[in-house]
Amino acid sequence: MRAVWRLATRSLWARPWRSAMLIAAVALSAALIAAVACALDSVNRAIAEQLSSQIGQADARLTASSSSVDFPVSYLDVVESWDEVDRVWAELTSTVGLTIVKDGMVAQGDEYVRTQRLLRTSSLAHGVWFSTGQVNLKLIAGRMPTDRGEIVIDALTARRLSWIEAVESFGSNVLQLGSSTSRHLDLKPIPVPERASTAEQAARINEHVGVRPGDRVTVFRLLGPRRTLEVVGVAAPPPLGGRPQVWISMPDLAEILRKENRLSLIEMTLKDGVDAEAFVDRRQAELGDRFLLQTTAKVRTGVERNVASSQLGFVLAAVLCFLSAGFIIMTGLNTGLAEQRRSLAILRCVGATPGHLAWTQLAIGLAVGGLGAAIGVPAGVGVAWVLVEVFREQMPSGLGLPALTLALSAIGATMAGVGGALWPAWQASRLSPMSALSARAVPVRARHVKLTMLVGLLGLLVQAGVVGIPTDGQVVFWGYATLGLPLMFLGYFLLGVPMVVLMVRALAPGLSALLGLPRELLGRTMRATPFRYGLTAGAMMGGLALMVALWTNGGGFLRDWLGKIRFPDAFVSGVALSEESQRRLNELPFVEQTCAITLLPVETDVFGVKALQSYKTTFVAFEPETFFEMADLDWVQGDPETAKRRLREGGAVIVAREFYVAKKMGVGDVFTCKANDREESFEIVGVVTSPGLELVSKFFNVGEQYVDQSVHAVFGSRRDLKERFGDESIGLIQIELSDDIDDETALETIRSELIGSGVLDAGSGRQIREELIALVKGFLLVFSVVAAMSMLIACFGVANVVAASIHARRFEFGVLRAVGAQRWLLTRLIIGE
Repeated sequence: MRAVWRLATRSLWARPWRSAMLIAAVALSAALIAAVACALDSVNRAIAEQLSSQIGQADARLTASSSSVDFPVSYLDVVESWDEVDRVWAELTSTVGLTIVKDGMVAQGDEYVRTQRLLRTSSLAHGVWFSTGQVNLKLIAGRMPTDRGEIVIDALTARRLSWIEAVESFGSNVLQLGSSTSRHLDLKPIPVPERASTAEQAARINEHVGVRPGDRVTVFRLLGPRRTLEVVGVAAPPPLGGRPQVWISMPDLAEILRKENRLSLIEMTLKDGVDAEAFVDRRQAELGDRFLLQTTAKVRTGVERNVASSQLGFVLAAVLCFLSAGFIIMTGLNTGLAEQRRSLAILRCVGATPGHLAWTQLAIGLAVGGLGAAIGVPAGVGVAWVLVEVFREQMPSGLGLPALTLALSAIGATMAGVGGALWPAWQASRLSPMSALSARAVPVRARHVKLTMLVGLLGLLVQAGVVGIPTDGQVVFWGYATLGLPLMFLGYFLLGVPMVVLMVRALAPGLSALLGLPRELLGRTMRATPFRYGLTAGAMMGGLALMVALWTNGGGFLRDWLGKIRFPDAFVSGVALSEESQRRLNELPFVEQTCAITLLPVETDVFGVKALQSYKTTFVAFEPETFFEMADLDWVQGDPETAKRRLREGGAVIVAREFYVAKKMGVGDVFTCKANDREESFEIVGVVTSPGLELVSKFFNVGEQYVDQSVHAVFGSRRDLKERFGDESIGLIQIELSDDIDDETALETIRSELIGSGVLDAGSGRQIREELIALVKGFLLVFSVVAAMSMLIACFGVANVVAASIHARRFEFGVLRAVGAQRWLLTRLIIGE
């Protein structure tokens, strides 16, 4: 094998720049895959951390069947008495208001003067017994409470209780990537002077103003007692965003809420050897319908399946990326092989065997792939590290280094090199010394081009059959992922060869005239090497196709879907909002109408991929009369009057158009779903285009949506929600405002009037639309970078082919120069190619 490696290294060093371009193509592919792998693993680690913060380390949890209902503390004794239970801990949760008075600078004429401002916000409060040691928070400042009268707030609450946030953007938990939720905590408090002479000086002072450990905040619930508590610690913000939260001692929160001896949640760990599923089934029968006992394993399993589903897309992208790199390597090595025909023939004459020549090509491919992996994988890890450091607050778990995935990236890059060398190796092994010495060039046979076209069309035909023939969505998905997509990619790749021939025939005469070239020169040189140019064009296809698909679908979403959604003027969101909250909203002079809505995730088998994803559908519960007056629905099937009547009667739902497309479920069909361990069936009385309320829910719950992937919606009555699923909570209230008030003023008044009434967030329909548009554009930008990287990889293939073409035709170019061709003519010829 020493001779083989010597031949391989001499071949690579003979064309250093072209070899470098092949290595660069593989390195960029490996870097792209490694960067995406590390970024995905970092996000998944943040998801796992957020999940742990939401459901803890418990094996099971007990709640009331309705999310708006608590239960007596005596049930804690009941749970502790169960033989299967090892440890228990409990919480009382509710939304509370927090206020604090701070000094800051405001404009007064040409100067800035000191004044006091009441900073206020709403947060989700957890009432716990700190003495049990079950509350494990990651603190970024201060300490954990040790007694009553103390409180820990999270960084998002701290941000809302800062001067800059109160003035500029109070009330939103939607974070821009890379933004800090605790910027004032990093700054030392400074004395606020009586006056400031410049806006810059006033802004610098105000940036330091905000709540810190040692401050005292007032915590209250509407019409309830107020308690002043000392902030002793600030907890890290939840990964990937989330609701603002605070932690208070159980007796303090019970006093504020006037709910002494009440609980919202009991979590428990089971003794070794106890089967959690069997335990839940047995004890649920004892508790009855009033309580919901669940294993946390169900939640974790659902999340793990949803996370795993993202890995499939990554694997497919990696395969396609390395296929593209493999074709680039194959084209480059095949081009080099054509240049070395005479040299290889001489080697055969002096004793080299066909195996030596074949193994030399494979060694070259192995060297190119191995060097590309050695350069690309560390580079990709470095890019991911920079991204994680920039977004450290959203991904506090740090950089993820998935050893298996990174190893597969390196192996994939190496295999791309070896795979790309297979065809040149086969060609080299068939090389005859006499034919190689006698022929300067071998013409391309037309039947080879036709055969390539037939194989490419066959790949597209198989892909079309995989998608179009089966009626089962599961068969379609797995057939497309494992067979259809690779064959489609390979088919389009091979079609690059006949397409080059056709394009040359169509465009060469006109392009030659435009560039001032001899009539047959450009067309003849291109037709001489259709495989070289065609496969290189195929390498450019992948990135461009991805870019076109992204912007076509993204633009369609923004223009044809989101652009047509008519959001109500404003929304308020909270945890278990009450009818009292809605009544207070209706009493505001500028509020014309409100509609209480609950968005309940329900299980259904309509969407998703079995054994891969845990999808849910949003059951949007509303009051039919006011909802239909405020919503702007496009009816695909059914009519509003009939649907309204049936919804009032009960047992009926309206479904989104996606249900009809996916399962042909329309008016008269039965929709079955499950929530709160209750399975219910409803008659479909209408099919509509979704008004996007599930998007509104995600706007107010950033960072919590990966627990249940929720797609599309069904619309039912709140009466069915209460009677069939035992849920009386209100999650959203949509509001219709009068025309004589602007959104900002209305929202500020709503936040002021309803603080402490259960409202966590308020937002206008316009604000929500703008945030969603920005979010979609952000995703388009990220994936466009991936597509651009794919095209950049293909550029190295183009450069390699052009350089090889120039090198192979040095004699031809010399003849052209000898008969009078100018250098600029040769430049125009290369540009034309």
